[in-house]
Amino acid sequence: MKPVVTRVAGERSQEPAPIVVIGYGNTFRRDDGAGVALAEKLVAHWIAQGRAVRLLTSTQLLPEMAADISHDAIDAVVFVDAAANDLQSGIQIAKVEAGPTSPSSGHNLDATTLLVYANLLYGHCPRAWLVTVPGTDFVHGQGFSPRVTQWLTNDHDIAAIASQLFAEIEIKESSQCTNLELPNA
Repeated sequence: MKPVVTRVAGERSQEPAPIVVIGYGNTFRRDDGAGVALAEKLVAHWIAQGRAVRLLTSTQLLPEMAADISHDAIDAVVFVDAAANDLQSGIQIAKVEAGPTSPSSGHNLDATTLLVYANLLYGHCPRAWLVTVPGTDFVHGQGFSPRVTQWLTNDHDIAAIASQLFAEIEIKESSQCTNLELPNA
């Protein structure tokens, strides 16, 4: 399954945007689609501010996304997903460091492994963050649980998350993607 590019902003000709946001999750499994919805809102916020950003959405992370995040002009990638976490924790932002990982493909691919693939296959590994929306309702259907709906419709909270992420992205530090190897399978 190829990722869907839903919105590209700030790009001139074929130049990639310096920030790639990957929203993933199954939009037909209620709260599981919250990652896609939040990613779209973050990108819309940054576009309204005139920032160059590219959005990819998919039901899951895919090995071929390594090519999408490996261009030298890409400064950062933001992964946005939902997880069955404690609702009291709220939406979480965590830095993702590429490190030792197991070979993976398809359903079990995580952000760390995707960064390693980008580095090993294409020679570039951008800095990365994972934004996690806690959810409780992952049954078949559309729409979100009441708490997830509240988070995704609160423009003030969305703006705060977007601002926090952008401030962290603006801090130019080197990537941790050096001397990475995949273990023997």
